[in-house]
Amino acid sequence: MAKTKSVEKSKTEDTSIKIDKKQAKSEKNTNPKTNRKTLSVRKPWVKLYHKRVPEEIVTRDESLYEAIRRASYNHPKVNAWEFLGEKCNFKTFLKEIEQCANAFWARGIRKGDRITIC
Repeated sequence: MAKTKSVEKSKTEDTSIKIDKKQAKSEKNTNPKTNRKTLSVRKPWVKLYHKRVPEEIVTRDESLYEAIRRASYNHPKVNAWEFLGEKCNFKTFLKEIEQCANAFWARGIRKGDRITIC
């Protein structure tokens, strides 16, 4: 009898997964303007967003270094920053970050040490 219970249990789990997928599809098909109005009750700033700006942004659980390293791999020639007319692409920016990290390491600075940069 234990086998039949586990089979019944897996069938109910499968149907709940299908329902969740249907709900996700129906949520995607909702009118974004209507969705903005309902969200603006809880988040009044959302109504000020441009129509192409999403209400929520999905972020990755990674460090700033990991994000720059990923961007350097995917978009090496794209500008990472621009300041007072000077530009730096992701590939060069990552090289400079690693040079700085190597200099800290050579001075005996390790993970967890605190420093001040002026």
